[in-house]
Parts: sequence; C-alpha cells; structure tokens
Amino acid sequence: NNRLTLERIVAPLQPFADAAYARAIFPLPKFPKRVNQFWTFKTGAGGVPTLPVVMLQGYLREQWKDARMYRLQEISSGPPSLYLNYYGPARSIATVPYHRALNGDPAVFKDKAVFVGLSEPMQTDQMDTFNTVYSQPDGVDLSGVEIGATAFGNLLEASWLRPLPHLAVFAFLIVWGLLLTLCCRCLPAGIAWAGGLGACAVYFAGTYLLFVNANVWMPLFIPLIVQAPFAVFGVALWCYWDESCEKRKVRAALSIYLPLDIVDEIVDDIARECETQHLVYGVCLSTDAEHYVALAERMSPQVLGKYMNQYYAAVFAPVRRHRGFVSDVVGDSMLALWPSVNQSDVQKRSAACLAALEIIEAVDEFNRTAPMPLPTRIGVHTGEILLGNVGALDHYEYRAVGDVVNTASRLQGLNKILSTRVLVSHDTLEGVEGLVVRDLGDFMLAGKSNALRVCELVNVTVGGRAEALERCEHFSRAHQRFVAREFAEAERQFNALLEKFPGDGPAKFFVAQCREHQLNAQPATWNGVVSVNIK
Repeated sequence: NNRLTLERIVAPLQPFADAAYARAIFPLPKFPKRVNQFWTFKTGAGGVPTLPVVMLQGYLREQWKDARMYRLQEISSGPPSLYLNYYGPARSIATVPYHRALNGDPAVFKDKAVFVGLSEPMQTDQMDTFNTVYSQPDGVDLSGVEIGATAFGNLLEASWLRPLPHLAVFAFLIVWGLLLTLCCRCLPAGIAWAGGLGACAVYFAGTYLLFVNANVWMPLFIPLIVQAPFAVFGVALWCYWDESCEKRKVRAALSIYLPLDIVDEIVDDIARECETQHLVYGVCLSTDAEHYVALAERMSPQVLGKYMNQYYAAVFAPVRRHRGFVSDVVGDSMLALWPSVNQSDVQKRSAACLAALEIIEAVDEFNRTAPMPLPTRIGVHTGEILLGNVGALDHYEYRAVGDVVNTASRLQGLNKILSTRVLVSHDTLEGVEGLVVRDLGDFMLAGKSNALRVCELVNVTVGGRAEALERCEHFSRAHQRFVAREFAEAERQFNALLEKFPGDGPAKFFVAQCREHQLNAQPATWNGVVSVNIK
C-alpha cells in the first residue's frame, strides 16, 4: 500500500531551450491544498533553483549588480521554501492581455520582469488555478503565473513572510498564556475582563505592525481565539471555585456558632450582612448554672474549659434537636432562640418548652457522673426580637436584642427565689398543649414597669403526671386566696401543700409572702402582683 512518488524534470524542446536565458521549474501543490509557500530550491529535483529565483538572478544582473550577490546569498542560505506574502486577490499584480502586449507600446515592459502565462478572469476552463488565502466562494483563485510573479516580487523586495520557528512559537504561546492567566488571576473580576481585552488588543496591534512593517508572521488564532477566552473564563471559574471552597469553609466554621440559614445569608454577602438586622417574633430561652463560681475557683482554666464543653454538649443537644439555635454563651449561661415571622407560631413556642424540659433531664444525667454538679435554671419568654449583627468597626457579633432577652434572663433568675427549675411567661404557653404547667401568678420583675404572668413548666418524669396535676391544682386554690387578700387562709393552704410536698419551692415562697402581707397591710390598689427586686 506504500506509494512511491518519483519527481523528474522534463526538458523543453531544444529550440526553446537554446533560445532561453535559463531553464527553471515552478512546482505548486494542486487543490484542495492551499498554496501558502513556494520553493526557492526544489530539494526533490536535485536542489535546482525555481523560476522566481532564476528570474531574480537575471533581473538583478541587469538592474542592481551590487545587490545581486547579497540577495542571492540570503536566499540560497535560507530555507528551501518561503511563505508567500500575497499582494491581494486575483489580478492584484498588473496583468496585460496578449492583444495589448502584441499591439501596444513595448515601453510598457521596459525595466520590468514579465511573466507570461494564462490568467483568465472568468476561470471557467482554466486548469492553472490554485487555492490561496484570497480565494473567493465563487471559485476565483489565483493563477499559477500570478503566484510566480508574487513569489518573484517577494524575493525582490525581501518581503516574504517570516513566521517564528516552531520552538519559538511553542515557547511564546506558553509565556503568553501564563502572563495572560497571571494578569487575570491577580486582578479583580471586572478589571480582569477589561485587562484581558486590553492585552488582546495590544497583542493584535503589535502583530499587525510586525506583519506590515517587518513581514513577521506572529501566531494570531491560538493566542486570541483560544488562549485569551480560556484564560479569562478559566480564571473566572478558578476564582469561582476558590470562592466556593472558601464559602464552604466559612459556612462550616460559622455553623458551629450560628444557624445554617443565617450562615448562608452572611456567607453570600458578608459586607452587607455586617449591617443587617431583622425584626422577628421569637422565643428566647435563657439558662444559668449554679455553683459555677465555686467550680471556676477550684479548677484550672484548661480543666474548667473541658468540663464546661462537656456540660454544654448536654445543654445544646435539646436545642438543636428542637430546631433552635444557640445565640450566645457566656461563662455558665446560654441563650437559645427560636425566631419566627409569625407571632402565632405555636410550634416554635412548643419546641422551646420541650427543649427546656429536655435540658433539665440532660443536666440531671450529666450531674450524676460530674465531679461537681451544675444544677441549671431556665427562663423562657416570647416577643419581638431584633436579630442580627451587633457591633461596630471591625467587630460584630450575631445577637438577639430586645426586652424579650432581658425578660427571659429575669425569669431564669426568678427560679433562684422560687426554688424552681423552669419558668415560662404565660404568653409563651398560649396555645401550647400537652404540658403540665403551674400558674404562679403575676410578678413585677427587677427593672420592669409592667407585671408579667409567670408559669412553672413542670417536669413530670418524677412522681408521675397525676401527682404533678394534683400539686398544680392545690397551689391554684391557695393562690386564689392569696390574690383575694385572704392571707391567713392562703398561708394555711400553702402549708397544707408543703405537708404533702415538703420540697415545693413556690409554696414556701408564698407562705413567706402571706406572713409579710399580714404584718404589712397592702394598699387598696394591690392586685396580687409580687414584686421581685433581685435579678
């Protein structure tokens, strides 16, 4: 299947050979291969000079004898083929028809190099045509004689195209690609687009000037059509990937401290979120651990930190399980939130109450094996919260701001006076079902100007539900006597409750209140509100 190509020179008839100044060949590849180069010396035919070289030799001998040797030496020492620098489409070189040449003025050809051949403008039957860069869709190609004249003109003017060597092109493409990529990578996205377009414009202008003034043929398609878009879009994707990775890292880090929906907002636009605050309706749950001061005094900071991490692992779990999030942790205190856009969101309030009961159980389980127990008190309140980043300059913290937060903290502190574990505002319990609740009455908490109705959330895991309900009913009857100013009867009923449930903290508190009110008469406007001045 291997084909052997044999090239040989066919000599002209002897009369023509004797009359000619010289004999030369001018081979060209036929369509569909486009003619981009021409041979100066045909290696396949013994290295003989081709027609343009022979023509140049004769022309220089007659016109510029001093420059003849230099030009011929430059051509002979160069490559055997050169790239054609076309002057334009077909018939761009002056073409004189035969009838004008035979009947016209011979002075037209004086001091000219004349190529004789077939150059039909319509080219319907002409075989001597070749596909070039100026070939047109209608089939108009350059004739062989015009290509020969073009090659001669290139040699005469030393204007043939000079492409870079393959190794130089390869190195240039690598350097150009690296510089363009580095430029786009180091600049911001918007500037990178403008910089990439600017670099391409400068490169195109430089390539054009080199082509026009020095006939240097620089690579154009790959640097501008391939490398430039790849660099710009590739760097854009690269930056996008880096930003995505960075966002994932930030999201993973912030999710430890903030709820995921808030993290997503902050990660999407950190600068905007620094000023973002949302007014929402939500539930605040505040906790505080007893004996923390004594614990911190006994333990080293390292041991205390590890111990408190174990404690908070038990406290945080119920919050997460009931879809709340921990907003703040200071020492032994935690603030958890259940934000909602709907004021009547019973599900959020119910979730916070269930989380409070589970926190008590989790802390009790933790204290069974702890070297020093940390009994925990909880306060829960509901209302409007300003939720967002609080701070200034370069320091912000995601916090809840509002009276709800302070009230939840006051309820948590009220546990210490009433010897209870979980206190909840009556508003929080509105519509919530399935819980055992003891109404403790109205309290004027420290620093407040309006009384708050307070309820105890009873944990029914100890003693059973029936016993808890009995205690609540007994307390309610006694408290009604208290509000009705029947302090002696109220004291008797509270004492009766204590005989059955000796450890009942609210009953003990109201026994003391009844005795105090019997000693100190209350004003006529008194409506059963208990004032508490301790935070």
